Amino acid sequence: MTASATPPEVPSQETFEAVYNGKPMFEGAPAAGVPWDIKDAQPRIKELAAYGALHGEILDIGCGLGENSIYLTQQGLSVTGLDFSPSAIQQAKQRAAAVGVSVNLEVADATKLDGWDGKFDTVIDSAVYHCFNHEGHQQYANALHRATRPGARWFIACFGDGSVNGITMPFGVQDPEEIRGVLAEAHWNIQYFGRTTYLGSREAFVGAALAGIDPEQMPADMRGRFARPGVAAQAQQTFERLQQLDDDMIHMPFFNIVAERG
Repeated sequence: MTASATPPEVPSQETFEAVYNGKPMFEGAPAAGVPWDIKDAQPRIKELAAYGALHGEILDIGCGLGENSIYLTQQGLSVTGLDFSPSAIQQAKQRAAAVGVSVNLEVADATKLDGWDGKFDTVIDSAVYHCFNHEGHQQYANALHRATRPGARWFIACFGDGSVNGITMPFGVQDPEEIRGVLAEAHWNIQYFGRTTYLGSREAFVGAALAGIDPEQMPADMRGRFARPGVAAQAQQTFERLQQLDDDMIHMPFFNIVAERG
């Protein structure tokens, strides 16, 4: 899923636009598609809906190609999907129309959310938080606080540590203490902090692992993140493991956080 960003080490709108328009992550890499596009809602989102955890006006922040928004609308929930990428929103609207679903999908900057004050009771963040650096996290958490109503809940799924079937996150793993500090400063009270998995495209994720092996190939806005110590070696291990798997989809280790608006 995508979100806005301008600081160093953070993917820009141009980077996301390239991915959504079928371009490779770096020159010479295969244009394998969007790593988070599984042509369906994430299993975690389906579980939250089944448990009745999502209520009121729901914001699908960084909605990407809209599969979570479409699914939740089909379950009778009121959903707005926002994404920083115009191409993602355009394609999401096409997917919604193809299955006869009417859902509000718009372009917006997740670190600002201008014009959305006090609109939402629930926020689902499916792989957005880890797109930002520390400053971006602060802006994002504060923007969501402004866009939500008292008692709103924010469900976060972001890059975590650990391994699932030999698959690790070689870059962008979040620091739990940093998350706790950012949310507390923005008046979000963490109710649960644990682990979950996130489903992604194995073929498309290969491109990301390849980028980690040689970060100089990456767009300038993401080069710093991939150049961190240890990333290249871990990316090499992940790339080799991906070659051993036959499934089209892979489960990735994520943190699972639930926070309530203070």
